[in-house]
Amino acid sequence: MASVSLDKYLAVVRATDRRATRKLLASRAVYVGAWLPAAILTIPDLVLARVQDVQDVSSSSYLFAEDGRESAGSSSGSSTICQRIYPAKSGLTWMEVFCFQHILVGFVLPGVVILVCYCIIIYNLS
Repeated sequence: MASVSLDKYLAVVRATDRRATRKLLASRAVYVGAWLPAAILTIPDLVLARVQDVQDVSSSSYLFAEDGRESAGSSSGSSTICQRIYPAKSGLTWMEVFCFQHILVGFVLPGVVILVCYCIIIYNLS
């Protein structure tokens, strides 16, 4: 939605610019604004995620059976799951940081981009 808002901003506010310039700016904004943060945000999963066998699977919401099929909440026997393993002393802090990160990157930042783009569009159309 943030990318769509940026495109609308370029289409309305920069309407006199050449179309090629708008297309180039929009594609760069999508590449840099979406792919770079997405790549950076996967680093904690690469560092902290581990595959482990668990006996009590009732506490996990996403389980992956060994044959590749996904099962949720089946509590019969042992299952293999992939989850983040936080350091013992600071596990709660890491969980809070990742929760805050998801809210910030998934809701707040796109919301700010959308709000700013549409405010500028409304200002220019007024």
